[in-house]
Amino acid sequence: MLKRILIFLLALCCCVPALADTYQGYNYDAWGESVPAPQNYLPTHSITLNETGKALKNPSDVFVWQEKLIYISDSGNNRIVVLDADYQLLREIAAYESETGSVELKNPTGIFVDQAGLLYICLPDEGRVVVLDGDNRLVREYGRPESDLLEENAVYKPNKVIANQLGTVFVLPQGMYLGAVMYDSRGNFLGFYGANDVVVTVDLLVDYMWKQLLTQEQVSSMARYVPVQYASFDIDRNNFIYTCTNESNNTYGEISKLNSLGDNVLISHTRNVVGQTANYGDLETALYLGQLQDTRFVDLAIHDNELLYALDRTRGRVFVYDQESHLLGVFGGSGDQQGTFDYPIALDTIGQTVMVLDHEKNCLTLFERTHYGELVESAVLLYMTACTPRPASCGSRLPCTMSTASWPIPASARRSMKKASIRKPCITSSWAMTGWAIPALLTSTAWRLRAVCSRRFALCWLSL
Repeated sequence: MLKRILIFLLALCCCVPALADTYQGYNYDAWGESVPAPQNYLPTHSITLNETGKALKNPSDVFVWQEKLIYISDSGNNRIVVLDADYQLLREIAAYESETGSVELKNPTGIFVDQAGLLYICLPDEGRVVVLDGDNRLVREYGRPESDLLEENAVYKPNKVIANQLGTVFVLPQGMYLGAVMYDSRGNFLGFYGANDVVVTVDLLVDYMWKQLLTQEQVSSMARYVPVQYASFDIDRNNFIYTCTNESNNTYGEISKLNSLGDNVLISHTRNVVGQTANYGDLETALYLGQLQDTRFVDLAIHDNELLYALDRTRGRVFVYDQESHLLGVFGGSGDQQGTFDYPIALDTIGQTVMVLDHEKNCLTLFERTHYGELVESAVLLYMTACTPRPASCGSRLPCTMSTASWPIPASARRSMKKASIRKPCITSSWAMTGWAIPALLTSTAWRLRAVCSRRFALCWLSL
């Protein structure tokens, strides 16, 4: 009996990648099993503002504006901290000017800066979002929406905010299952946007069968099943909105890409079909110290190269995905050493650096991309570039010629790719693209290519 228990505990530990070494990277093979992999990103240093100003206290959000300024919502100190691209303190925003005079910030949470430089700040204790200009003057505010769908006694606490290029503002309140609240540029309520579907569980099916047998009065007294709430969201340069959830019973579809109609258009590599959700986060879950170690996403960020970074609250991991939901890498972890987290709450990117904000450690940890991560992401970007639509005159969905000027790969690799594009002007499948693009990418390096391309991934593992 003791032998069986020991075997069970050993198997349990082996199926939880989070229990491995902190900087031991991993990925998943075609069968959904974790395998060791090099790290895409490694931590460099952490920022607490002890050297340049008052230390952070329970920060809740971070936002990068045009690769120039870094905004941190320092909730515990009731302020917004602004850093430059070198992470030096520029200014603090602890109050703003309104028509009635100076108003102090109280417990700011979600922040966003639009193209015009207007700062959006969520104030959950006051139930509103304020918009400030560069001189900290109040431009407008967004309060509780007037809607019959909201219960009268429901508390309105905005937690996240974004705005598109047309001036439409989206707000995620705490405890709201109707989706994001939409406002126009003048502050008028437009409606609700992109609510999740109700997650089908065993309990829901059992209750559904019971409701067919009960009276209307009995049914009204039963608990209602509502859609899963969004934990956070981000918007890309094409006005697509990316969302994530932190519910553990959400096996699939934890991450979505919503169009203007609120429909999920993110491609799942499992079927290569738009709108087919994938299983994001760790595919292997187990009990650790009596708790279910399932992925709970608390924030996400979309990079300019359209790579997606999602932050897991459970294990402190950052998952990197491409636009076809392929997992490119995992980094971070839970612990006390640098590069690990106690309570990760937000992240964003600046250049090739990923920044993760810790609510309990009161610091901003910076992760720099490794050489391996650079090669992987360059290959993915090259593949994405080749799969863009081309003129109808070419007679195919892939481009006849490709510009090599903007490729983020070595010059020798670009020359090889240019020759390959001449030899093969019209590639008709992603398999053909993978077959010659990635080997050409590696011509200027000492790396060897191990072709382990699977039908499910259409990517190649790279190893030394």
